[in-house]
Amino acid sequence: MKSSVLFLLCCCFIVSSLPINDTDIKYAANDEGKEDVKFEFFVFNWPRIAVPAVICTWILVSNLSRISFHLNGRLSGVVPDSALLILCGVVLGLILKYLNVPTSGFALSSHAFFIYLLPPIILEAGYFMPNRALFENVWPIASFALLGTCFNAVAIGFSLIGIAQVMPFSIQFTTIQLFLFSSLISACDPVAVIAFFEEIHVNAFLYVSVMGEALFNDSVVVMLYQMFSKFLAMGEENLLPVHYVQGVLSLLFIACGGALLGAICGFVAAFITKYSHRADTANPTTVLLFAYISFLLAELFGISSIISTTVYGMVAKQYVKENTEWQTSMSISYFVRVVSQASNAVTYLFLGLVLISIPSHYDVWFIIWTLVFCTIFRIIAVIVQCLYFNRFHYPRYTVIDQFILCFGGLRGAIAYGLALDIPDSVEAKPMFATTCLMVIYFTVFIQGVPMPYIVQWLKIKREHHDSNLMAGFHNICNNYTRSAIEAIIGQKYMHSCCQKYERVNAKYMGPALIRNKKRQEFDASRIVRNYSKATVSNAIAEMKFTDLNKVM
Repeated sequence: MKSSVLFLLCCCFIVSSLPINDTDIKYAANDEGKEDVKFEFFVFNWPRIAVPAVICTWILVSNLSRISFHLNGRLSGVVPDSALLILCGVVLGLILKYLNVPTSGFALSSHAFFIYLLPPIILEAGYFMPNRALFENVWPIASFALLGTCFNAVAIGFSLIGIAQVMPFSIQFTTIQLFLFSSLISACDPVAVIAFFEEIHVNAFLYVSVMGEALFNDSVVVMLYQMFSKFLAMGEENLLPVHYVQGVLSLLFIACGGALLGAICGFVAAFITKYSHRADTANPTTVLLFAYISFLLAELFGISSIISTTVYGMVAKQYVKENTEWQTSMSISYFVRVVSQASNAVTYLFLGLVLISIPSHYDVWFIIWTLVFCTIFRIIAVIVQCLYFNRFHYPRYTVIDQFILCFGGLRGAIAYGLALDIPDSVEAKPMFATTCLMVIYFTVFIQGVPMPYIVQWLKIKREHHDSNLMAGFHNICNNYTRSAIEAIIGQKYMHSCCQKYERVNAKYMGPALIRNKKRQEFDASRIVRNYSKATVSNAIAEMKFTDLNKVM
């Protein structure tokens, strides 16, 4: 009884504290000239819910679009979701423009994309990144992301400057402004390719090469863009050689700072989940909250938020899965993927809408030369680096792998988000943004749509996900054997480095971050985890072929 009374009092207090809008009360004059107060039962208070309603509407539209695409199996099997969502966005933009809806209501701002839509996408990439395969191929991936991106940005910039000297474009620009554009147009976002790779289970080596290169390429592009933005703010006439040296050194600080911040946030999240086993339902909130905290802190201190969130996902998953029940771990993984796919869908929907909503300036020759240089320098960068790494790196990049790496350099939302972030004082901003949008459309439709057929035609090696316990055991033994051979011949390659990290993790980091973990020189739990994973996989596979109604 007391609890019921207390509940009623709380409800009365909450209701009494709610603000009353003027629209809830109606005043009417009576015969004596006095105003009678009338209470309105039904009100329409759109300003109160405008922002969340618009957000829910766009998410709903993107989800319904994806559902309708997949209802037609032939359409979804031919055209990737990213291309279909862009087409849907263009059609929706034309409808809204015909209805005279203000373009400000369906325009994607750079701030909204980078602060709200990008973090879930980056978190999914880091959380589901195969750590072992990434570390074994870290040098080629780092080279593709760093050297390849810098080469593309510089080469595209100088090439467009040379063309401008021969045939001037419709809008004049300075050298720094053009390098600002060349840096953002070098951003790769092969979402459609990766989605198809996951569907057909392409081999882990090619998957991690494309995914890792695209992910860290985006972080390098953002760092280059920020560096040229600072040069632009300083003024080209005020730049000295020392400023260029400081700009290059700042790239190292931004990258290392982002990685360190992401690792620290991942360790903190793991440490909290270590002692939250009595409140296991709070663990998903902790993991997701610290992912966003790592992103916001990186933005606060001016370091790479993409690297920070990626490293956080790679670090956190290693320990969080050990500290949580399998139901909680599956919930975290599922929620991360769902939110990321929703953000991706909304982003590509807006990439179609912006064709109608933004002021555009079409310079056909500038668009054509940009496409030509993006394609040529992408091919040169990939082939030269693959030839170099094939001399001492195993597995080697075959001709087919190199073709996929060249063809998979799709441009996406990060490039356009950076184009929107160009200062309005830059006269060529509309031309840069329009060209960036045309490059995105070209790569998504011309390169992304035929990718499934190219992969099948080239007969790319698939990954055989064998859940057999002995297969997993042999794979672990193979890694140990390779590291032993490296130790015998006196060469320190990535297998030896991975084994050394696992020993440090078993002796120091694991006991500190994992519940009921004892300090040991060698961690044999990988075999146990492989057994558990194989058991669950076999059970799920068995259930798929079992009629539950017959069992019941």
